[in-house]
Amino acid sequence: MDRPRRRPGALIAAAAACLAAAPSASSPPLRAMRWLAAGAAPARSALAGWLPVIAALILSPVATWATVQFVLVPQMQKKLVAPPAADAAKGAEGSEA
Repeated sequence: MDRPRRRPGALIAAAAACLAAAPSASSPPLRAMRWLAAGAAPARSALAGWLPVIAALILSPVATWATVQFVLVPQMQKKLVAPPAADAAKGAEGSEA
């Protein structure tokens, strides 16, 4: 069973019919249909396309530094400064004898 292929012109005509019967012309799906009916997508600036990349390049090192500074270093300091209780007890018994 092969599906009949639809022509792009039929889709544009259907979108135009939906636009004519639309109660609210400012809703986002209807704006998208207008662009489809017009045959062109909205122009986006080059900066808008690169914005996620720029944000990732800036925020990744900042997040890494904050994690090391405020999570890893304090945990390492706690483990290095406080000797384990078993070693401290053995050291105290050995010095008394």
